[in-house]
Amino acid sequence: MAKKPPPAAPLLEAVEAASAPCYLVSADRTIVQANAALCRWVELTATEVLGRRVAYHSEPEPTGAASAAPAPLASLCPPLAALAGERMTGAISTQDRAGRLVRRRADFMPLASEAAPACPVLVVADAVDLDPGEATRSNADSDDPSELHAALLRLRTEDSARALHPGLIGTSPAAALVRSRIEAAIASQASVLVRGEPQTQPAELARLVFQRSAAVAARLVVVDADLLPAEAAINRIGKALASEDQPSLLIERIDALDASGQNLVADLVVGDGPRLLATALPTAELDATLGAKAAAIEINLLPLADRHDDLPLLVQAAVESVNAVSEKQLAGCSPEALDMLTLHAWPGGFSELQDAVAQAHERAEGRTIAAADLPIALRQAALAAELPSRRHEAIILDEFLGTIERELVERALERSQGNKAEAARLLGMTRPRLYRRLARLGMLDTNPAEAEDL
Repeated sequence: MAKKPPPAAPLLEAVEAASAPCYLVSADRTIVQANAALCRWVELTATEVLGRRVAYHSEPEPTGAASAAPAPLASLCPPLAALAGERMTGAISTQDRAGRLVRRRADFMPLASEAAPACPVLVVADAVDLDPGEATRSNADSDDPSELHAALLRLRTEDSARALHPGLIGTSPAAALVRSRIEAAIASQASVLVRGEPQTQPAELARLVFQRSAAVAARLVVVDADLLPAEAAINRIGKALASEDQPSLLIERIDALDASGQNLVADLVVGDGPRLLATALPTAELDATLGAKAAAIEINLLPLADRHDDLPLLVQAAVESVNAVSEKQLAGCSPEALDMLTLHAWPGGFSELQDAVAQAHERAEGRTIAAADLPIALRQAALAAELPSRRHEAIILDEFLGTIERELVERALERSQGNKAEAARLLGMTRPRLYRRLARLGMLDTNPAEAEDL
């Protein structure tokens, strides 16, 4: 199909004159025109909007040092079906100054006469925001990628969930509890103990608490008690706690310290000293005094195998994390692929899930990841799980041999037409021995003549 000419001047003038937010996205996902109403709504200048890319993801924009190019305005990205030529209605979003999610209904109008791999899209939003309840409404239990995308956008507006940590993503009570405790930890200077297996990334969550806390210490001292010799770990902990600049202290695997080491740390930790963050295995026991000092706020991270209800959102988050760094944009997973992904146990945690999704993202040729795009090992495991399990019954040797013996005797009697002498010859035994076998197997109705042979 011939390349579509640039938008005509009347269209650009109409975009600029619209009273509601309106903008034009090119086929390569660049905002080439935006009116004043849109700039006011997203609280950016025209210079900050025009020329920006849009991308289909919910990842937070990077903070810190300015990058060479501004981050894409993900919340303004049209649905991928619209970029492929399908006219549709949906929503765009932004955050207000208070950090709340604000959404508006929008019409997405492709500027192409037929379906295409990519085409410009005119986006015309409503003049008013959706009410707060409707703006945050989404169905995270759905397997529809657009619903999962909306649920992720809502979660990203919660302060604790803006960073991508798998423990914060989900709608289960366990995920909600983690988010609430993270918010409490960020808002305070209380000690925090994060429990979880290594694949649940407890140390990363503890670092997030340090990074997001309102009163951030100048530095974070990290001591891995599981890797360092006990004496070296205790010495480093002591130096950090005695330091004049009051750094925060993260002790990874604090439960790896023996009883005497835990007692020493408990004695070193004082109420007005540096903030203590720690991680431990789920069921590890700590010294009572140390536990009280280290776990003012305790957070428990569950493995993915115990978070089945959260997996659809986690899968969507993995897809969108690839979108954030890739030119290829996918809407999510097909229902069949999502089923395979959510049924897997993921012993390697979210990192294993991300790797599988990244491989499938690279293979995918449509707008979503199909089951055939998933790694072959994952597909084979899913197929094996559907096969009926084979029951392994115990073999009782005497019963097994008795069954075989009965079958052989029955065959010999059948071939000899009931003649026991001939049957005995076929079985290679004497007639009296055959009679005794028949009696033991319950196959002989004895009479005086036969009894003499028993």
